[in-house]
Amino acid sequence: MNEIEIGARINFDVIEKKLISLGAIKQKDQRQVDTICQLSHRELGRHEVVRLREKSGEVEITYKEPIPKKVDVVSRKEVSFKTSAEEGKMFLEALGAKPLVVVDKVRRIYKLKDFNIGLDRVKDLGEFIEIELMSTNKEIARKRILSLMEKLDINVNSLMGKPYFLMLLEKTKPKDI
Repeated sequence: MNEIEIGARINFDVIEKKLISLGAIKQKDQRQVDTICQLSHRELGRHEVVRLREKSGEVEITYKEPIPKKVDVVSRKEVSFKTSAEEGKMFLEALGAKPLVVVDKVRRIYKLKDFNIGLDRVKDLGEFIEIELMSTNKEIARKRILSLMEKLDINVNSLMGKPYFLMLLEKTKPKDI
């Protein structure tokens, strides 16, 4: 089973009301601070991620494999393990990982049938939705997620083509004069 995910830029309050009207159940609010790292021996490409996530007093290290360019659906394998903040930082340092960017977000988590839905307020970026399904069939999952987005009146043009960390990097990258 893979995690299939599609995200979009939204108006948080409007979409939250629509989710609730569809029967979504609020699970919790959670602040997540992700430190995205660059491994010294390779360049992070095609949305490859090495991440130290701090949430609710827990720390998790995650590696997510690269994904193809120009996709609106993210489906990839990932490896994660829980650790302490100190051990996690030591582990990444031992790998030669250097902090690249910090993604600071508050996520409101909803459940609707078998959909996991995150409404995110991302510092310096704005408001987003991420809808996830666990599935062995990427295309069926994609169609189901897009159908739910249509019910929420989310415009296809507002779909995210890249993860938050890349959007933040692009935002802070110096512009050519």
